[in-house]
Amino acid sequence: MKKKILALALTGTLVLSAGCEYINSKLPKNPPSQREQICAELGRNLVFNSTSVTNIGTGSATQIAQSQRLYAKYHCEDFEKK
Repeated sequence: MKKKILALALTGTLVLSAGCEYINSKLPKNPPSQREQICAELGRNLVFNSTSVTNIGTGSATQIAQSQRLYAKYHCEDFEKK
């Protein structure tokens, strides 16, 4: 009886550790930096001609120009896929 309980406990531990290992392998290794997050948001705003501040649809010319200046200021072109 003790051997069965020990075997079940060992099996449960192995299954649990294998599950945790699988989940950890799917998580991103390095979370994006603040600069990468800012650049991603600015890039989305420029591509979709919108702003993240307002939900009224398209951004004004001034807002788009501001996004372009910030995109250049943070050197977001460094993150563009080649």
